[in-house]
Amino acid sequence: MIKSQNIVVKGNNIYLKDIDYKASGGQGSIYLKNGILYKIYHDITTLIPEQKIYELQGLSSINNIVIPQDSIYNTSNERIGFTLKYVSNAEYLCKLFTMSFKNRNNLTIKNIADIVNNMRDTLIKIHEKNMIVGDYNEMNFLIDTKFEKVFHIDTDSWQTKSYKCNAIMHSIRDRLLPLGVFKESSDWFSWSIITFQLYAGLHPYKGKHPTYDFEQRMDKNISVFNKDVKIPKMVDLNIIPKNHLDYYKNVFINKDRSIPPKSQGASNIQIARKLFIDDKADIKSNLLFEYDSNILDIIYRNNIRYVLTEKSIYENDDIVDSNSSISKLIFSSDNTIIKSIEYKNYIVVNNILYHITESGFAQVVYEKIGKIIPIEKYVSTLYYNSSQLFGGVVLQDIFGKYTASVPYKLDKCINIKITELDNSRIIDAKYQRRWLFVIYNKNNLNKCLIVKFNKDFNSYKSSIIDNISFLNINCLVKTNGVVIFNTEDCKLELFSDLGSEIKILDNTPVYNECKLVELHKTCFIHNNKLFELNN
Repeated sequence: MIKSQNIVVKGNNIYLKDIDYKASGGQGSIYLKNGILYKIYHDITTLIPEQKIYELQGLSSINNIVIPQDSIYNTSNERIGFTLKYVSNAEYLCKLFTMSFKNRNNLTIKNIADIVNNMRDTLIKIHEKNMIVGDYNEMNFLIDTKFEKVFHIDTDSWQTKSYKCNAIMHSIRDRLLPLGVFKESSDWFSWSIITFQLYAGLHPYKGKHPTYDFEQRMDKNISVFNKDVKIPKMVDLNIIPKNHLDYYKNVFINKDRSIPPKSQGASNIQIARKLFIDDKADIKSNLLFEYDSNILDIIYRNNIRYVLTEKSIYENDDIVDSNSSISKLIFSSDNTIIKSIEYKNYIVVNNILYHITESGFAQVVYEKIGKIIPIEKYVSTLYYNSSQLFGGVVLQDIFGKYTASVPYKLDKCINIKITELDNSRIIDAKYQRRWLFVIYNKNNLNKCLIVKFNKDFNSYKSSIIDNISFLNINCLVKTNGVVIFNTEDCKLELFSDLGSEIKILDNTPVYNECKLVELHKTCFIHNNKLFELNN
């Protein structure tokens, strides 16, 4: 395990500390120090040659491509890695595949079209430099928090003048070429798959076919445009700008691999999916209330349903205040809703606010002491650079080994190693009532880990779902211990323990972006509407 060490870059001695550690992957460990990333290989025999680093410098004028920069040496003058530009305040691009993420960030079709155009223009520039991306998969892109610029990462596997591509994710591989062969045309095929998902939230070879599975359909070029393929009824392909939709049809029907046009006529209206109520559904629903704007948070407290919308705060069905700044409901000790929260990135668990700082994992409670004041207390140490805050949990990458930090009650936080996540990249996670759900990418496959901790939090049982197509965790652990898990649009799985019988409801009104909540009954949110599920 590589920890603190002395390195040399351009003749300068640099000391990398444990606290500088950022992440780990199959090739090496990454440190972040003074705004620069240092990638140090586990096995220096796999380090890309300096000549390839030199050839990749041809891309240095394209400011949204992160390429290897300066070689890193150890104190024995052995080359052990290279430096990279650090992209701060960025998200994995694949998060935009989910409707819930688009809704939370008020993204429109025009926003998506602009992102797609940005990726088109960048790929044209890459090809003009006589280079091939090859593994043009969704985990190799970051997007800035303004959702304007897409950053290309993991460029050391790209094909240059003297070096071939050496990696490919199967879900974006062009079957018109033999495995291991990459051309500009195969990059455009992969581009089409990734950008189609940005628009539609659906892989172009997903949906259901009566005969063939996903892999066979990719091999046989049977896409969502095939008449025998059924896609979820709420997926509307017509939201895609017409000239891009026509291009995708040519790619996925006629095997076209030409350069796409820029989008035309993209709507500036926020993306939304119509809710379908099916009389033949496995479970019925009824509308409880329609609020004045999209619902941000909802809590059932002291027999009152508190609802936070983009515009207002409700008690049951009545507006009691306006909302201008908060996105979560949290109450003080005298049951006053906190209207101003100074922390930018935080979660709320059991009416306790949690956030991470360089000093550790902190809890904040709001006490009425004359006036309402926040009282902060650290409940755990952590590696700040490599810690990610998710719903109810912090996941820490500690030199390639993952630990879950779970604040399970006031002043109490448990740290548990989750070995299944080692050397992976986390996309989303949620913890609730001893259950942990994690969406992650490992060995170029998207997976879902389900964990149930024992009562003492000193052991757990786990299950892994491979090759998942959903990226947003929508689940509910009810007070009676029953888990309701929305594994894909309109599908719910109900179970009470790992290994126990699973009840599957295939036809429900719950989409992946319809957040499940427990009030007096099981409910779900669709934009500004609250629905109740009935047996």
